[in-house]
Amino acid sequence: MISSNQSFAEEKYANPDLFDSERHSEPDLFLADEKRSDLFGMTEDAYCSLMHASQLGGFVVPGLNIVAPIGLWLYGKDKSETVRRHGLHIFNWMITSCLLFFFTFALCLFLIGFLFLPFLFLACLIFPILGTVKAGKGKEWVYPLSHDFFEV
Repeated sequence: MISSNQSFAEEKYANPDLFDSERHSEPDLFLADEKRSDLFGMTEDAYCSLMHASQLGGFVVPGLNIVAPIGLWLYGKDKSETVRRHGLHIFNWMITSCLLFFFTFALCLFLIGFLFLPFLFLACLIFPILGTVKAGKGKEWVYPLSHDFFEV
């Protein structure tokens, strides 16, 4: 059994016969050290998923959708090429969506922009969710409609 000074991971590696793959699956929290990176102890996929999901923070705290992805990218871009590439895809989308909002609001003066606003809001909600799911599966996802301001 696990003693008070011994963690679940230590017990698993000390007694591997107690934890066969059919009965117990190893949670991602207990990945071996060689699979972990220096990204707050997360795997690259989890960190990239967090970067994509952090764009949704603007729905809760205004401005968080800009500050959080930039901060996460600045922290991880030198530690992982995957993080750097995902961050550039996110920034391309962020700039594109800002420009689309600007033009849509300008078109609202002519009442045409009101037709496009709901679609743009949905895109800003759905695209980061799709990016989060894809990044969690280890896939690199280019946001639809985004222009390549930064070459990936």
